[in-house]
Amino acid sequence: MGGRIHLVFLEGKAEGTVGAYVRILRQFLSWLLEKPGGSAEFRPDQFTRTAVSTYIKELENNRISVSHSVRVKSALS
Repeated sequence: MGGRIHLVFLEGKAEGTVGAYVRILRQFLSWLLEKPGGSAEFRPDQFTRTAVSTYIKELENNRISVSHSVRVKSALS
């Protein structure tokens, strides 16, 4: 997944916040593209509440910290 991600809603946020959100988004998109029905390129219609919910549940099943779970939810909302 090359290219640059520009997220208008992050303008003015701390550099660390922007970096964390971009990493989370890239991790989610990589996960999403590997799922059945995924494709070589991201399609916006794949970014659904169900996909986000499934991703978060999978992370929680892998025992991520509560703070990271909150950060993921925030970044993907």
